[in-house]
Amino acid sequence: MDKKQSDLKDKLYWKWFFGVTIFTGMILMVLQIDIYRSTIIDSTIPLSIILGVGVLTYLLLQRKYKEVYNVRGFFYPLMQSLLSFGFIACYIFMAGNFYLAGRDSKQFTFPIKEKSSMPGTSNKSKRMPLVRFDYFGEEKELVFGYSSTAKVEESDFVTLTIKKGAFGFMVLESYNVK
Repeated sequence: MDKKQSDLKDKLYWKWFFGVTIFTGMILMVLQIDIYRSTIIDSTIPLSIILGVGVLTYLLLQRKYKEVYNVRGFFYPLMQSLLSFGFIACYIFMAGNFYLAGRDSKQFTFPIKEKSSMPGTSNKSKRMPLVRFDYFGEEKELVFGYSSTAKVEESDFVTLTIKKGAFGFMVLESYNVK
């Protein structure tokens, strides 16, 4: 009976562990979206972090996951690892670069290549203006608030105030159109 109780406690612990980590990973990924929008970074870098850490933790924890949830195959344990540990690691990387950025900032002005819009978050009919520009050879886009629609439509240039992040990726301090 003692062995059965011990196994049950162990299973319960791991179920809580997997549940808390996936919940934490999903919340941090949502929070990380704004940090990503304020960081000039190639999208392959956060994706590589998510995949790298996710695959590594999958290899380490797959046996335990399958034992606790009694599943076969690799899909569920891999998704657990990607959505929890991959997202947590990505958030730590992006937040570290963003919040530990240097104090010195520089201002740059770039011509706007293209203007478009995307649906707003609360009211889908209020589309948020979006501008695309060439940032030293890479195409970047910035999203403005709905209240800036008229100003964005009249503008030909975007002005960025940037500073160097802790890991070398540029962080947008502010941006505007003119």
